[in-house]
Amino acid sequence: MSMGPRSYSDVAGELSVYAAKIEAAVTRTRWACVGYTYDEVKIALETALTDEGVTDMLPQVVDELTRQIVEAPDIHG
Repeated sequence: MSMGPRSYSDVAGELSVYAAKIEAAVTRTRWACVGYTYDEVKIALETALTDEGVTDMLPQVVDELTRQIVEAPDIHG
């Protein structure tokens, strides 16, 4: 039995949970890695994503999130 495409309303809850996991990983990394190098932040972000159960991100997306974290203003001050 083949499942056809699902509508947005069918997957909205799953997407919301997935987005929350990504947000948690990015927030945790951003708070923990102020002043770190790109490579250090990328490793920390990859670890945080894995810890949140997000294992299917495109490398380009991880790279962009890493860049944004590195370039973000210091959130501690």
